[in-house]
Amino acid sequence: MDIQALKSKLDIFDIAKELGLQLDKTDKALCPFHNDKNPSLQFSKEKQICTCFSSNCNARTMDVVELVKKYKSLELPETLNWLQERANAVPDGRQGVTKENLSPQQTTDKTNYQNDFEQMKSSFVASSTARKYAESRVLDWKKLQIGYNAFKSSRFDYLRGCITFPLKNEKGDIVSLYGRSIRDNDKAKHYYTKNRSGLYPDYPSRATKKIILTESVIDTATLLNFKEITENYDLLSLYGTNGLTTEHIQALQKTEELSELILFFDGDQGGKEANQKHGKYLKSLFSETTIKIVQTPDGTDINELAQSHQSEIFTDLINKAESFFFSKETEENESKQEQSIENKKLESTQNTYKLDASHKYNLKYNTDTARYEIKGGIAKNGLDRLVISLHIINPETRKKSRVRLDLYEDKQVERVCTLHAIPQQYRSNIGQLLK
Repeated sequence: MDIQALKSKLDIFDIAKELGLQLDKTDKALCPFHNDKNPSLQFSKEKQICTCFSSNCNARTMDVVELVKKYKSLELPETLNWLQERANAVPDGRQGVTKENLSPQQTTDKTNYQNDFEQMKSSFVASSTARKYAESRVLDWKKLQIGYNAFKSSRFDYLRGCITFPLKNEKGDIVSLYGRSIRDNDKAKHYYTKNRSGLYPDYPSRATKKIILTESVIDTATLLNFKEITENYDLLSLYGTNGLTTEHIQALQKTEELSELILFFDGDQGGKEANQKHGKYLKSLFSETTIKIVQTPDGTDINELAQSHQSEIFTDLINKAESFFFSKETEENESKQEQSIENKKLESTQNTYKLDASHKYNLKYNTDTARYEIKGGIAKNGLDRLVISLHIINPETRKKSRVRLDLYEDKQVERVCTLHAIPQQYRSNIGQLLK
């Protein structure tokens, strides 16, 4: 399909809404490409274009391809693939991208998500499969609002096979839903209902002083489990690394005492790039607010940390969050940091047997048969147990086995190896690593 044929299948208004742009009655939106106080991005239904009329912006006129390319900072081939998926209603596995698996009866905005979610909550309580999945992700379903829509015997034609979470408007009404697939064979895991709107878990109050922004709904739901977090911070979920929407910004701008914005994203390359991208943007909008970056351990996210650590790790990481200062030096240092990361990766591959203890929450040990990662901390209390999470990664297939071990139990290593079908050639390495 050529570009013109692709554009003919798309509506720039629908794409704008999916990107999080909120159009007013005159088809204008706050321009995401500069610090826009009054809506200056004008959309045209007839021409299928949008134009920013602010003299402070160089975005100018864009069709649907240029809008997505610029908004999501993509190359043209990636942009076309993203739009192709929307044109064909095909899901994408990248965090924060929606799946429109709706029947014709569910394609309008008249769906009563409030009533649907109430029924989904009942389905969740009745499903041992859904409850076990939530417990495996350290989600306290007795405290959190979680629903479930079964795959085969579902009541609804959307978000099948997913546990669901409500997205709310400023009044606290449920206006759309997020779904996380619990089926192992699903390539895509993250879904939203059509024309996503609303925030999770709620709009921040006007009196909010400190807010933690996470990369996903699951990560925010994880932090909601911990009283020491919720007593000191409000929480707000982005919808993936590219999911900081106009609605998020408008909600933050309505706060009157905001002093800290803390970015707590994944410890992968995407999360680190999002820290820089959103850190710069938020600093330009909230110049009087302190922007902080949590240094998430490499290769982990909030939910994985909750599965392998005590809750103290979160207060420790948040307390050690570094203030974000954007300058020319920051930009120059980015390439140096990227080069440093690549050098460390190269050094890791050159040393077959090597212990990397550079991060106390993520010890790494490389051998010629596998890579091992110990993700565990020692709690301040309960020293009768010393539980760690051991990840064993096959260097060829990249498949990962995850097990939890109490280091005070001598016989547990062999038992866990057997239960989790860990290959025999790995077992001697485990013994050496834990000595």
